[in-house]
This record gives sequence, C-alpha cells and structure tokens, in this order.
Amino acid sequence: MRRKVSLLLSQGHSDAGEYPLGFLGDEAALVVERQNALIATEAVTIQAAAASIMSKKGGDHFKKLLKQMTEN
Repeated sequence: MRRKVSLLLSQGHSDAGEYPLGFLGDEAALVVERQNALIATEAVTIQAAAASIMSKKGGDHFKKLLKQMTEN
C-alpha cells in the first residue's frame, strides 16, 4: 500500500495517502499503465530513429511516425 501511495505522490496525487484502498489500487494501476505505454512509445520511437539512419525507407517511416505522434 505504501508503494502505491508513493507512486501516486510522485505523479502529482497530493492526497494519495487519504484515498480509499480500492481507489488507491485503481489509480496506481492507471499510473503504471500510462508509464508502460510511455516506455513502449519511447522504445518504438528509438527503434524507428535507429532504422532511419540505416535506410531511406526507415527515414520515411520515422517521419511518418513522428507526424502521427504530433497530430492532434
């Protein structure tokens, strides 16, 4: 429980220590899900950047990927 509170505090949940247990668990799971998605996105972006160095096709893919990521 203390780890979940610490995780939420590090993500800006200043009242995490006062959350009911069920809510605490749900919010902590959401934070972990978001962090994992961010890590996966960064890994794909790094791989695409490396591939862009190796070939024109990789460069085109990297440009397309960045465009998709930055469009609203």
